[in-house]
Amino acid sequence: MSENSHINEFWELLNATQTRCKGGWPLLSVPPLTLHDQQTSTPSLSVLLKDYGRPGQGCLNPKLVILTEPSLNEQDFEFLQKWLNAIHLNFEQDCYLLEGPPNKDSVGTLVEILRLLKPKALLVLGNQTSEILVGKNLRVESLRDQVREFYHFPMIVTYHPNTVLKDTSLKRPVWKDLQRLDGLIRYG
Repeated sequence: MSENSHINEFWELLNATQTRCKGGWPLLSVPPLTLHDQQTSTPSLSVLLKDYGRPGQGCLNPKLVILTEPSLNEQDFEFLQKWLNAIHLNFEQDCYLLEGPPNKDSVGTLVEILRLLKPKALLVLGNQTSEILVGKNLRVESLRDQVREFYHFPMIVTYHPNTVLKDTSLKRPVWKDLQRLDGLIRYG
């Protein structure tokens, strides 16, 4: 298969995802990506995203990768942007949003995506995604409030924005998690 056909397949997948996400979190326009890194023959982000089977959006040199559950809708996304603004992050300039892996079999592809993006930290939103990444059936309550590591990437686990919108008593714990995340990004 030629490089152009791979790129066309990627854009078809992206357009299908955008159609699927109508009413969900908005997709940003993503510049065309090459099939492979010319120097290392490493699969490009577009190839890895196709293998991963989950949409992603944001800047390609992020300080932060946000891993969320597929249920992030527009209201949740707007709330998430307020969280990011509170710690002086601009979504379009500083972040890459990606649905968490659907199962443990997809974790290897996620790790390759993270190695290409090279974020300073990961923010994991919600129970489903955090359980897959940590590899244990633990709820957010027991995973948050500390820095964890995922394949050498510092990781903060916190509540999904939709959960916080439904239970405002969770705002304070999320704020503490965001402050910890801010420290990770600023000071390492």
